[in-house]
Amino acid sequence: MKKIKIAFVLMGSAIIILSAFIIFSLITGFNPDMKRPPDFEKIITKMKSDLDLTDEQVIKIRALHEPFNAKLGENRKKIEEKRDKLFSLTSASEFNENEITKVLEEIDSIERDNKISFMRLRFEGEKILTDEQKKIFRNKMCRHMKFRNRGPERHD
Repeated sequence: MKKIKIAFVLMGSAIIILSAFIIFSLITGFNPDMKRPPDFEKIITKMKSDLDLTDEQVIKIRALHEPFNAKLGENRKKIEEKRDKLFSLTSASEFNENEITKVLEEIDSIERDNKISFMRLRFEGEKILTDEQKKIFRNKMCRHMKFRNRGPERHD
């Protein structure tokens, strides 16, 4: 009988720890595979050398990135605020599914806005490139982790 009680206590502890980790992952957006965002200056330097960009093209690309980066920064702050609210809801004494769902949908909406902005930036950026530079850019982009397994035919 004592072994059964110990087994139940251990199993209960494991469930509590697993639940805590899941809640932490949801609230913080923790992703063990997540890498630090790349530095724009490194990206622009690499693009300049890989694509043989002119100074005029670099200036235009920088001009495209400034509002994108500002909006991204604002959206990150909004997401942090929403995650704080989500944390307070998950640590409350009463479960409020409607409010939790609302906050999660707001976070999803902001993240969707970020993705659309990134895609808009990419397409606007390609307008600055020559046809040869576009081909090189698309081939390199297909090798990038975010675009892997999508093939160059999907970027033409």
